[in-house]
Amino acid sequence: MNAPGHGIHPPRILDASPSLTVPRLVVIAGAGEGCSVIGATRAGVRVCAAGGAASSISCWAEDIFEDGVAAQPCYRRVIDSALARYHFCSLPPPPPRLANYKRTEEERTIRESDTMPPTEYFLRLQRGIAGGFAPPTPSAVYTLTQSSAQPNTIAVTLAKREDGTPELSSALPKSLPAASSEALVEELHAILKTLPLEEPRGSEDIYGLDTSIAWGSEDLEWCNGGPEGCSGGKSMKQASAEEKEKFKRAVEIVQELADRAEKEG
Repeated sequence: MNAPGHGIHPPRILDASPSLTVPRLVVIAGAGEGCSVIGATRAGVRVCAAGGAASSISCWAEDIFEDGVAAQPCYRRVIDSALARYHFCSLPPPPPRLANYKRTEEERTIRESDTMPPTEYFLRLQRGIAGGFAPPTPSAVYTLTQSSAQPNTIAVTLAKREDGTPELSSALPKSLPAASSEALVEELHAILKTLPLEEPRGSEDIYGLDTSIAWGSEDLEWCNGGPEGCSGGKSMKQASAEEKEKFKRAVEIVQELADRAEKEG
């Protein structure tokens, strides 16, 4: 995860709202306007984009920071410096957590080297991401979601656009057994953690497949894009030949999962 303040957008402090329940990002110690950034915790409150806008949460809870110092109950706020780059992904809010939820010591530990796939995640693949004056016309959109509410099942939706038609068909709800899909999901998660994103966001399709993958989980927010409208240009970051092959493999994995769901679900 990028450190606070890193990215193409200047950081903004967002007022936290007790009515919103979105898990993780930056914990700020203190209360009221005297807050200051202490550090990020993987077990903390997560922020993801919903409909193009940042969501946030506030609650009173004991936390533990990167330096290992336990904080007193504090008022949380969220900074979206690392989040800003993911706004356009339109990831749905994750499941709510209780404000008085007490985390275990294992959950409090920040494990940067953890490579295990998350047990909760959202995945979206879109074929057709490049647009001009008109928005892109996707030929397919797949979503896969696994949550703690249904740990043994991956919820899948499949929407395709038939040749000669202007719009995607209605998304068909499907499902997959989580156990038989675990190896592919683990491989996909590991691949995405190693791949770069274009800078600025939406400047160029650096993988050249006219395809976007959006992934949201506790330990990883990743979403590549392409030029749309007047936002196109040259990305300051480019994918190597090896990274393009990895991304191609990532697309193949999602397609395989979607095909399985269409046949089995």
